Amino acid sequence: MRRRRLRKGSTIVIALLALSLVATGLFLLGQGANTMMFNSNRAYVEACSRNLTASALAWAQQNRSTLAREGQQAEITLDVERLEVPNGHLGIILERPDAKSMKIEINTKCRRGRMAVERSQTHLFPLER
Repeated sequence: MRRRRLRKGSTIVIALLALSLVATGLFLLGQGANTMMFNSNRAYVEACSRNLTASALAWAQQNRSTLAREGQQAEITLDVERLEVPNGHLGIILERPDAKSMKIEINTKCRRGRMAVERSQTHLFPLER
């Protein structure tokens, strides 16, 4: 009778130990998954921001002659829907410090989940080819 009780008691102890080991493993795996999700969202948002900046520079290169004549200082907002950037914004502000170059300020906004990146970069762009 006593042996049966010891067996039942040891079985419960072993079951509780196994359950606690599984719970600890799941907790650690959950933390790793959260870290990986955070890093992937950050990398995605930064890549979107770089792509928007490259698109703005390409647009400015293509429209160089038109921009040289206008020389406006208002923000130009480019459509980013076809680039499939979620909650993205791309704005360009032009300034002409002299006759041979143009200062271009590129404002980008990207968002994915709770991760958001807003950047403003300034480039000096030659008007002559």
